[in-house]
Amino acid sequence: MMKDILKYKKNRRYFCYILFLLCGTCLLGNVSAAESPQKDTATFIELQLGRNTFYIDGDPGQLTVAPFIENNRTLVPLKAVAEALNCEVEWEPIKRQIRISRNMQEIILTVGSSTAQITEENISKDVALETAPIIVNSNTVVPLRFVAENLDCQVLWDSNERKIVIAAMAPGGQEIGADTMISYLQENQKENNGIIVAVIDSGVEKEHMYLKDRIVYPYNIVQKNDDITDKSGHGTKVAGVIANCTMETVKIMPIKVDDEYGMYTPEAIAEAIRYAVEKNAGVINISLSSATTRNNKIITEAIDEAVRKGCPVVVAAGNQKDDVAGYSPANTESAIVVTAVNQHNELWSNSNYGSTITLAAPGVDVVTSDLKNTYITKDGTSMAAPYVTAAVAMLRTDIPGITPEEIRNVLIRYAKDLGEPGWDPWYGNGLIDLEQYVKNRKNGMIEDFTQSTKEKIALLEKEIKELYKQALEEHQKLYGAFFQSFFATQLAGHANSFYEIGDYFAAGYYLEEALKYDSYHNASKNNLAYLIRRGEYVSYQYRLQKLLDQAKAGGLSEAFINDALAKAAKNQWEEADAVMAEFCGKYQGTLGMKTVIETWKRYSYQNDAEGDLVLGWLMRYHQYEDDTKTQQEYMKGAMRKYPALPDWLKEPVLNNG
Repeated sequence: MMKDILKYKKNRRYFCYILFLLCGTCLLGNVSAAESPQKDTATFIELQLGRNTFYIDGDPGQLTVAPFIENNRTLVPLKAVAEALNCEVEWEPIKRQIRISRNMQEIILTVGSSTAQITEENISKDVALETAPIIVNSNTVVPLRFVAENLDCQVLWDSNERKIVIAAMAPGGQEIGADTMISYLQENQKENNGIIVAVIDSGVEKEHMYLKDRIVYPYNIVQKNDDITDKSGHGTKVAGVIANCTMETVKIMPIKVDDEYGMYTPEAIAEAIRYAVEKNAGVINISLSSATTRNNKIITEAIDEAVRKGCPVVVAAGNQKDDVAGYSPANTESAIVVTAVNQHNELWSNSNYGSTITLAAPGVDVVTSDLKNTYITKDGTSMAAPYVTAAVAMLRTDIPGITPEEIRNVLIRYAKDLGEPGWDPWYGNGLIDLEQYVKNRKNGMIEDFTQSTKEKIALLEKEIKELYKQALEEHQKLYGAFFQSFFATQLAGHANSFYEIGDYFAAGYYLEEALKYDSYHNASKNNLAYLIRRGEYVSYQYRLQKLLDQAKAGGLSEAFINDALAKAAKNQWEEADAVMAEFCGKYQGTLGMKTVIETWKRYSYQNDAEGDLVLGWLMRYHQYEDDTKTQQEYMKGAMRKYPALPDWLKEPVLNNG
């Protein structure tokens, strides 16, 4: 029966236009989450100075000794904390020693001694303590820093509430090898590569103790401001999984897409994807889903464009126990689509399945952050997707230039096969396994996961050699010494053709080759800069600003526009306006100005915000007139992409002519 269901019916079912959040909580209602049994290992331990009540993953417990401060040191009861972290704790009264054991590690502390003995993999060392352990009400208490440095935890301190949070890696994170990956990155000093993860969701509780230091570029798509208040808590939960499985240097960009009623539209999600790409997100997480309608096509198009521009998109499969073909964006082939598994690596009972499934990840009893500065346990593919997103962020931290296609290849190659051998519609290519990736990376055994890119380069090189041979035979006698420049122009023409069909990699590669044949080919410099500026091509040989400066010096009018837009993307508005002023003064009434106007009119007609900005700018300097639109209307259109566009730029300059 199941195999019959999985034959992906051609007649897809269409549902009413009601949109759902994947974790099991509807934005329009109050569907409660499945409760889970107490974990063997805590993820979040919450303590408060002077209070005996503490919380393990949101569940209350009692301490016989409350945390306190002595000599400017925060002291906590060791046994309660260590046991919550799944350590074995033994007390030896004669030696007045406490022994902590976990996995291959053993720690021995002696009451009154400022030295601890740590044994790991049969190697022992003495570690100095800032304060010796003491006994209070028959409990051993130790400095909080000891817990942070020796029990693999992150310690957070809220001075306003006098609250302490001890955060450990969640079981799901350990299952996928996130702890191993973090250690590898730190050992190789790669943790500071500045990856940003965009979370397109219901917002985030930005003052949450666990998240507040991770948030950058928050944006509300509906209100066009930075109000990311999370009313449902869904986005806060997703962000918590990502934060728990990555280094603190990985930042989270929350993009809120739901309105005051908790509803969101395909248009809002598509706009959020474009915003994330513009803000240089290293990866996008979308744990949202809706029944497929005609409008959902714009989400697929936005994801396709993001991936072409170098930004991978991770999507939750959905919680409807159904074929992903009927749900967006899980039916998008260019996305990395994720199903949920339980602690036994079995498919979660409510998970969707289907032809676009790429990978599986933990999605049952996931402990994460929640509203009101608390923590909660949740199930769902919404919780599974951010595990994969975290993995992608760390792969990009390890190899900053890795492409979305290469990322997919790596994740698939080192996944732990589940279900039927090879790919299947329930688990895709299997459970992500960063531990295997690290082992092979350390041993130098990682195969060439850029093979697909190299194959493409080899094909392009072969094509260019054939073009060169053909052009040489036909034109060498005619063009003589000018052949190199002529061939560069030919390559630039082919690059334009590739761009028109959306093959940005081939377009960029051909432009780089054109510059090898003629280093003064300004059109190629400008067009390559255009691709780099828009994130459509990554060049390892050429730098954006240098290309633009050289093209401007060579008299190419379009390069000025490119330069202004590059500065606008960085919110360098005064510098961008100065470039436009120089351009208008230099090319007023020339053919170059007419070409620019026609080019950007075409973009504006295609509803491109860059086209609106350029035409509005030209109106500002009295170089363009339009009977149907004012400068202010053009600038309003530009704000779809440039929300920080300053008010003064919407006004025309004085015309002295």
